[in-house]
Amino acid sequence: MLQLLSTTLFACRFFLAAIFAMQAIDGLLLPSMTATAHGRIGFLPHVPHFAQSALFGLLLTISIWLLFGVRSRVVALLGIVLSIGYATQISDASAHFDILFAELGLIAALGLPLIAFGGGRWAIYQRGWGNLL
Repeated sequence: MLQLLSTTLFACRFFLAAIFAMQAIDGLLLPSMTATAHGRIGFLPHVPHFAQSALFGLLLTISIWLLFGVRSRVVALLGIVLSIGYATQISDASAHFDILFAELGLIAALGLPLIAFGGGRWAIYQRGWGNLL
């Protein structure tokens, strides 16, 4: 049973990292394509460009940390908060609310087990950084 829980937590961590990485790469490398592909009028029109780059840089960093299992609880929570903030910024310009809410629901469904139980057995640093220092 413990093996099944660890496998499930690893899968949640992996898929959540993939979602965050796709969001970050879409925002950093393809901002104009992202704006038209999702039917958005403008891509975060009232947020400065450096703030957008910082947001997507943080999401990319979060995806890498989740993939390696570093502080999975805190990192998953931070990723969920950033995704909700990103969704509220684009929700006024987005015509596809159902896709946006489905994405947020998937992020919440994958992130809540990580917040509740941690990242599972397959992590680089289990129990945080305390044993390294």
